[in-house]
Amino acid sequence: MSSTVKANRELNDYKALIVSGAPMIDVRSHAEYVDAFSPGAVNIPLLDNQQRHLVGAEYKRVGKDAAIALGARLLDPAQREKRVANWGAYADQHPNAVIYCARGGMRSNISSSWLAESGIDLPVVKGGYKAIRQFLLSSLSDCVQQLPLIIVGGRTGTGKTLFLNTLERRLDLEGLAKHRGSSFGGTAAKQPSNANFENEIAATLLRLLSDNELPVFVEDEARNVGSNGVPAELHEKMKTSKVILLEETLEARINNVIDDYVVQLLALYKDAHGDEAGFAAYEQHHLNSLYRVRKRFGGDNYAQANALLVTALAQHKAHNDTAAYKPLIEKLLLDYYDPMYDYQLKAKAERVVYQGDKHDLAKWCVETGAGDSAHTNSSETGCVA
Repeated sequence: MSSTVKANRELNDYKALIVSGAPMIDVRSHAEYVDAFSPGAVNIPLLDNQQRHLVGAEYKRVGKDAAIALGARLLDPAQREKRVANWGAYADQHPNAVIYCARGGMRSNISSSWLAESGIDLPVVKGGYKAIRQFLLSSLSDCVQQLPLIIVGGRTGTGKTLFLNTLERRLDLEGLAKHRGSSFGGTAAKQPSNANFENEIAATLLRLLSDNELPVFVEDEARNVGSNGVPAELHEKMKTSKVILLEETLEARINNVIDDYVVQLLALYKDAHGDEAGFAAYEQHHLNSLYRVRKRFGGDNYAQANALLVTALAQHKAHNDTAAYKPLIEKLLLDYYDPMYDYQLKAKAERVVYQGDKHDLAKWCVETGAGDSAHTNSSETGCVA
């Protein structure tokens, strides 16, 4: 680190950076990055977690010059060379990259200056992550006010997420949260911090608004998607927006649930933990998820469902046979999820503007003008917009 920091080019058009998906290098420590970062940014720190702690403590104790001097001692020439090489390798692949730190000050300017000395000119983001975060929160409110929403509802297992993902203008809250939204909705992936969840929502809506002000489709969700909270202003608008309902037969719903919560979920756990440990984690996930709903489900229903689950897991593990899940899923749908759905539907019945199967809904999207925002696969829906 140097006690004199060269002035670098600064960018403060945050909208252009977010809408374009500009590649960003986050030079904060990994601990800061994990907590929250700008959508799409990669973390190539100037200081590691321990170094940042030491420099920060020195800054508070003595002041800026002493902190810079300590940083210079902590980053020997070999470490400096490694940092520059890592930033340079990313810049070679992304010539339009930008650099940011916490507040657009010391760390981003030092990083940019070192790169400039090696012949690579990358600008820094004025105000750093703090400015980006403030812009995204402000944009979230603006986008929610301007963009019409259409809620995709329907009973559990109808394939709402699959249908949503055939639409071009969509906000996939479950995808951004890495959670399927229900009591059984956790996956093998760790959910993002709530700040990152909000950042991704804001960036998605900002990009959609930059194209046009046609409706955005979003799946009907509770206030929380797993551990992530849907921003209050967005959820309030969802509660007053038009609703379309996706319908399916009970048999198709059961098969959809098996595909989502058995086949695909087990594959995720095995990819994360290996075959044996992955099945054990998947098994515990389902047992824990069922246990969490025992009070609302009722003691007798829970006992019956738990026995069915234990049998299905054993059959699956021993013979790779998923058929034994069917009576369990049917019971959960008919005795747990459907009664809740019927109760909740009463509160939104007057907002329902259309209902039908996936082919009907795709056709409605086109015919009503919301269809300009539908981008569907003809092999799935029979309709291309």
